[in-house]
Amino acid sequence: MRILKTLALALLLGLPTYALAQVPIVTVEAVDPAAVEATKDPGTFAVNRTGGADAALTVTYSVGGTATPGKDYTALPGSVTIPAGDSTVLIKVIPVQDNVEEKTETVVLTLNESPLYRLGDEISAVVTIRDK
Repeated sequence: MRILKTLALALLLGLPTYALAQVPIVTVEAVDPAAVEATKDPGTFAVNRTGGADAALTVTYSVGGTATPGKDYTALPGSVTIPAGDSTVLIKVIPVQDNVEEKTETVVLTLNESPLYRLGDEISAVVTIRDK
């Protein structure tokens, strides 16, 4: 279904369909899925692309989960740029020490669709934030 949406968008934008072969595929994973408030140990997402690495690529994403941005962790900007020639960029989830006993909370990062890239199979990942 995503490929059909991408094809339709390419046609709508007047892009030649052969350009789809050059469109990078983007995925996300939690390479360090555990953050700890007490030690300010960050969790880490990796946004990866395959193909089409000749130019920088800005990838947008949504953030959800049970943790509150700005209160439980430093808020994330909602986009990241993978530099030209690179295939991966890291996004750190930096916990905020608040000295309040809490249950483990989650930060869920989900990639957004764009005509600049296609979404791969892994479009969402989770980092947990523990007190200790």
